[in-house]
Amino acid sequence: MLTLKILILTWVIYSSFYLCRVNFPIAMPLISGELGIGSSYLGVIASGFFITYAIGQVVNGYLNIKWNAKSMLYIGILGSSISTILFGLSGNPSLLLALWVINGYFQSIGWPATVKIVSVDVRRGDLGKRFGLLNTSWTLGHAASWLFTGFIVQYFGWRCSFIINGILFMLLALTSVKLVPEVAVESERFGGSSVSVNGRAGGLGKLEIKVIVLLALAFFISDGIRYGLITYLPSYFFSLEDSALTSTLISLALPLAGSIGMIIVGWLSDRVGGKLKVLLLLFLALLTAILLYDFPYRYEAEKAVGLMYLIAISISMYGSQSQITSAMPVELSGEKYSSFVAGLINAVGSAGAFLFNFTAGFMIDVNGYAGLFETWSIMQVVQAAILVIVCIFIRRIYEEDD
Repeated sequence: MLTLKILILTWVIYSSFYLCRVNFPIAMPLISGELGIGSSYLGVIASGFFITYAIGQVVNGYLNIKWNAKSMLYIGILGSSISTILFGLSGNPSLLLALWVINGYFQSIGWPATVKIVSVDVRRGDLGKRFGLLNTSWTLGHAASWLFTGFIVQYFGWRCSFIINGILFMLLALTSVKLVPEVAVESERFGGSSVSVNGRAGGLGKLEIKVIVLLALAFFISDGIRYGLITYLPSYFFSLEDSALTSTLISLALPLAGSIGMIIVGWLSDRVGGKLKVLLLLFLALLTAILLYDFPYRYEAEKAVGLMYLIAISISMYGSQSQITSAMPVELSGEKYSSFVAGLINAVGSAGAFLFNFTAGFMIDVNGYAGLFETWSIMQVVQAAILVIVCIFIRRIYEEDD
């Protein structure tokens, strides 16, 4: 029961972080219309978030080894909610950029602290399945935030989507953190464990470090594409539907289908085991590449078929990411270093999100959305090549353990 309570509370905490993270893409078309900001500068604001988010993932991943995770969460929640509220009160483009960059740092505190709390008793559960369930907080929190924000933007304006979201995030997340059992935090004070994770010894040997670096590079591409979709998919649909609420509802297929993917892939990863897990991720990377290339053509020719493509992209991409950024780091490093390794991989992913968001606005201006999706498809093939090398090293790690 204690494990279930911790899982539920951390799920609520991390999902609520998305109230102040993914509201910006929904508001982008209206911000552009009111303030006269073009796609390129909106892309700069969106990508600026990920500079400090990436730095914060490394810094806060390390600090979570030393500090109380609940205290870290309090700081992140307060800082993010306040900067988001101030964003909604501002009308100066430079100030909007500065506030969103500040928000990025405080948002970065959430994931390493959450992973640390959940991984305290990871040996008593199924790793892939547990983190598969926890990682639905990305997607369902994302979906709920988009739906809520779309309604607020449609009927009350874009400013309210930052002010109201910031207040709601503060109230919901702070209350949930307070309810996290102290036993989960007490376990951290003894340094955690680096052994016996999912049937193999944990710890950071040379091979494990190589795999973590390669997983981080793979996540650089994957997270860049995911956040590119999060940022620009609503605008893509808005360009076709001319309605903030309609484009939001269609875009919800991305995070909602992603939740299904996380659960399915989490279950499958436990079934196939550590040696074959990366082969599963390799297959998903190639599948995503094919689907991304064809998606805009399919959607513009037949919306129902295009929507099915988007659902398949989301299931594949989010399912793969849920293992790369949480279950595999814990399995490779053990509980003690789980927050740092998860934070490091997320930091590299955030650097990818920065680059992909920064370049996407310019690509859209030059080549349109079709050219953007084609570029992302090619990058997925590069990710697959990296995962081939990961397969080789993973095999060697398990051979040494045997």
